[in-house]
Amino acid sequence: MNDILIKSRFISQLTIDQCIARFQQIKSLPKPVLTVRAELDLEDVDILLIAYFLLFKSECARIEIHIILQKSQPYVLVDKLKRYMVYTVLNIGTEVFDIRYSEGVKVENTRNALSIHNVYLSGKYLPILFVSEESYRSLFEESIPALTRPVSGIPYEINNDLLFSAYESYAKFRIIRIREHTNSMQEFARYAFYKILADAKVISIYYDEDYRQSGIRRQAQTLSNLRGDDAYELFNSVKYIFEELAEKPPIFQFIYSSFLASGILPGTVNSKTKKIYQDAAINLWELTKKIVKGIIELAKNAYQHTESGVGIITARVYKSEIWEELKKDHEEAGDLLDDYVKNIKKQLRDKELAFFDLNIIDAGSIGVTQKLI
Repeated sequence: MNDILIKSRFISQLTIDQCIARFQQIKSLPKPVLTVRAELDLEDVDILLIAYFLLFKSECARIEIHIILQKSQPYVLVDKLKRYMVYTVLNIGTEVFDIRYSEGVKVENTRNALSIHNVYLSGKYLPILFVSEESYRSLFEESIPALTRPVSGIPYEINNDLLFSAYESYAKFRIIRIREHTNSMQEFARYAFYKILADAKVISIYYDEDYRQSGIRRQAQTLSNLRGDDAYELFNSVKYIFEELAEKPPIFQFIYSSFLASGILPGTVNSKTKKIYQDAAINLWELTKKIVKGIIELAKNAYQHTESGVGIITARVYKSEIWEELKKDHEEAGDLLDDYVKNIKKQLRDKELAFFDLNIIDAGSIGVTQKLI
């Protein structure tokens, strides 16, 4: 069959719909092949497309899926695709697509995608989450062990950036050592928890067990531009968030991490911005809990009420300029959102507008279906 052609610089819903239709046509073939070919250098690849590839592979293990790029494609996008591959390996134990270049120039080596370089936690999208009866427990019910204690063997560092670098490396090594993919997203959530502490600028305070015994170290401790008692006063007002989060299952880590990484917290925390920081951290935590409550019910439906018994969760943050490109395929939906944007911009004033797009998809008996929150 002919390749599915991407004619713009972004993967749109139109391309995804074409892939779904093609999958329904070929899935019963002895050797089904799905090829998506970019006619231009791509600026981005929607993670939702990769989520559907994962769903296709879980329903039809023999399918081959190829992404063909222009030979002039900047490598930054190839890097991003390899990071998406990591999510497929962590979820079902295998890569579900490969990357190729046009004109037979070369085939991108995608073997051993699970590497330190490719393990990456973005603020723009959640890891792809594969939901089955087994993985549901690890994603939505079981907490991650030993988050509240410092990691033995990592020297304490009062500098937040340096300490996070050490914890990030530790988390990545744990992830790539995984052999049983059913527990892999628990380890990825550990990485997300450490990143939450870093983005909130509290990883040093949080893992400082000795500050009460050392007045000198207490006064040297910082939370952004706040120091000593001022830093601890603000930390103690939001500490309960991290204590609650440490007892929660991975879905909470992923959602809250995405919110904090989106830049909603003040870049610099001082006496003038500490109340903004406090309110934002608390409000985002309350929003996280509300969103997770809704996701849980949809995730249950995904594996309990479909023939395949699986579903997939994706979420991403869109900036306004990307939305302008994507909405071209859905003019009616675009018009509705434009009206909404006009109203909300009055409240946002000079703040940058972004969209949090959350999808839960499953393979129903009539084909691949999608639910959008």
